Parts: sequence; structure tokens; C-alpha cells
Amino acid sequence: MKQQEWVLTRKKLLRKIKAQVFDRLGEPPASLRQYAKRLTDEFRGRWRACEWNELLKSVAESDVTFGSDFHAHAQSQRAHVRILRELPTDRPVVLALECICLEDNESVDQYLNGEISEEKFLDEVEWTYVWGFPWGNYRPLFLLARERGFLIRGLSRRDDSKKALCLEVRDERMASDVADFQMEQPHSLIY
Repeated sequence: MKQQEWVLTRKKLLRKIKAQVFDRLGEPPASLRQYAKRLTDEFRGRWRACEWNELLKSVAESDVTFGSDFHAHAQSQRAHVRILRELPTDRPVVLALECICLEDNESVDQYLNGEISEEKFLDEVEWTYVWGFPWGNYRPLFLLARERGFLIRGLSRRDDSKKALCLEVRDERMASDVADFQMEQPHSLIY
């Protein structure tokens, strides 16, 4: 399949998925639509395709790399695992993850160190309640972190799931947390 056909196929799939979400949940509220428009406008026109090796080199040389995903689509998380596996092993990595709450960092450390079982970990972080997306999609990230000695730090807050937090406020707070992680681990890649 040619590249252009592949892109069109992916866009068509995305439209179908969005339509299914809207059918189940209804149209997003105006505040979320405005947030999405501002985000889309901010990133419009700044992208270019790059070779795999160029991407890996750029990530390896950066202090902070922002990677996004489609939470319910396992391939999104697999892409991050592929990138992280290819990084040089001589530099510490901190995975700053939205799927984990900052308050649960101790449980994360215990799980990564093999001190608690996966079942106990998922129970302690209330995975299904707080995050809700399939654990199986994210598990490879945690296993890679365990294997490579990466730290994992939460970017969410427990209270976020109980209140309607303005997305801009949440994003600013998460950016501040990433800056804190960078100060605490100055030679690490924050991913």
C-alpha cells in the first residue's frame, strides 16, 4: 500500500472510532471541543516525517520527550515500548505517565521492584476506577521499566477522577510536574 493510501486508511479508521465513541457517549461538551481545537491549532503545520533512526537519535538526545497515545488502542503503547527499547542503556529514564496518580508512586516502585504482585499493584492504584483503559495495553511499558530500571512517576491526581478538572489547568500542572521530575533527576530522559 502506498504511503498516501495508508494515511487515508488511518484517517478513515480514526473517524470511525470517533463516531463510535460519540454514539456511546454523545458529542463532547463545548469546553472539550474548544480545548481540542486549540491543541490542534497549536500543532498544525509543525510536523514532518522523519526516519526511524532520526527519531531515536532525537529522543536519546533530548531532556524531555512528549509522547501521546490513543489510550484504548494497544498499538499506541507498543510504539512507545519500541522507542524506549531502542534507547541507549547508559542514561536513566523516567516515564512520566498520565495513567498513574502521583500519590501512587510508592506502589509503582514496589511493583517494579517485585515487592508486590501485579494484582495487588492494580488494586492499590485502582487501575480500573482511576484509569479504566485496558491494563494489557500498558503492561509492556511497566515490564520494560522493570527490566531496564526506569523510574515511573504518575502525572495524574486521585482527585482528578472525582472532579471536572479544566484540561488546561491539568496540562499546566502536569508540565510543572515534569519540570520537577527533571530537577530531581537532572541527567535522566523524562519520557
